Amino acid sequence: PKPQSSGLASLFGRGSPRLPSFGSYSRNIEIDVFINRGKRTVRVMDNCRGMLKEALQRVVLNVGESKKRGVAFLNGQYGFGMQAFRTACKSLTVQTRTDPSEPALQIKLDRWQSDGFTIESVEDTPMIKGTGTMITLEDFDEQWMDDSFSAQEVATEIELHFERLLARPGLAINVYDEDGDSIRSVRCCKPFNYTARSLKTLATINETITWPPVGHPLRDPSVTPQQIQISLCVASQPVQGRLPRFFVNGRRVKEVAGTRSFVQYSKRRWTVWAHPNVLGFLDISNEEGQGQGGALQPVITRDEFKRTRYRKQIFEFIIDSCEEKLENALISANRAQRDSKLTVLEDLLTTCLKGVSREDNRRRGALSGMESFTGLEPPESGFPIPNQGGAEERGSEGNEQDVVVDATATKEKEKKSSKPKQRRASTTQ
Repeated sequence: PKPQSSGLASLFGRGSPRLPSFGSYSRNIEIDVFINRGKRTVRVMDNCRGMLKEALQRVVLNVGESKKRGVAFLNGQYGFGMQAFRTACKSLTVQTRTDPSEPALQIKLDRWQSDGFTIESVEDTPMIKGTGTMITLEDFDEQWMDDSFSAQEVATEIELHFERLLARPGLAINVYDEDGDSIRSVRCCKPFNYTARSLKTLATINETITWPPVGHPLRDPSVTPQQIQISLCVASQPVQGRLPRFFVNGRRVKEVAGTRSFVQYSKRRWTVWAHPNVLGFLDISNEEGQGQGGALQPVITRDEFKRTRYRKQIFEFIIDSCEEKLENALISANRAQRDSKLTVLEDLLTTCLKGVSREDNRRRGALSGMESFTGLEPPESGFPIPNQGGAEERGSEGNEQDVVVDATATKEKEKKSSKPKQRRASTTQ
């Protein structure tokens, strides 16, 4: 898991004013995330109600004693809490305030510190306005300082990992790039819009199902009912990074196509769940009022589901609910796409053939004109010879020269014809 996820995961659901119904808040919640690559620091701050001293000591110092321990559908069920910082950075500082008129409480932990933790009061907390909590992770290890340690990448990861939480009304997460004294806003994280017109959606599945359903043989008190919110669609074009994913209580578990426990029962892993045109999520939660248990429970690494007694049955129930519908939509989309491509190819070929036909007709017309010209017989007087100098320039002068040439030619002919007569006359004498 990436370092930025653990801090946010600990923050969500802790100290937030919630109404009884799942996924709603009694007031607007704002969470600000500050990324300082130069100082290798991450700060996460909220405007919630803060934590009392006893709660702060318990969530920070005690391991495995979370009140949510063993509640599969709640975040923080394993009770490791903020101690996870030791795997990524050198120190963790928590400041929290429950009363705007009172000083804030602060506790700081170093990676190798095992005792001597103290909670102290601090007056100077300009970042916390009113009530709320701020978590600061400092001096991340070198191996964490890759391209993902940036405000832009953190915002993208938040939108992927907490997509379902972002869809809750009244919740806003803002990501900032911090460089020295300057703070630049990067993004206000938003959930993905699966109804956007740009997707040109071909088919959608939006429904919430309950397993076991009413009337099912397993619908008895020994089996904890679970709700699966299915929101899937087939887009006309591939969408990167949005393959269908499993969520549990609003937090991402894994892509459906990559969940081994699920795909062993699916016959359409590659043709449906790994298809780039299929996108969406399946969000699993226990029915309201149901605490622990359920057929689908994430493992501690949140990349698989525990091997429970009824895991196979609920997976098969999900497959029957949506897999065939998605496949049929993809088949129709592929057929329509092929027809569209053939139409484009047909139009292209028609345009090319029209051009060839026009060029052929032009060449035939030129050849036909030359044949009609060579078939003409010249007139008796011959073809007129154009005046190189122009008729207007030569005028009558040209005509006089032609007469002189004709007269000279006549005299030469007469001389030639008179010579034989003179020879015959001399011979007779």
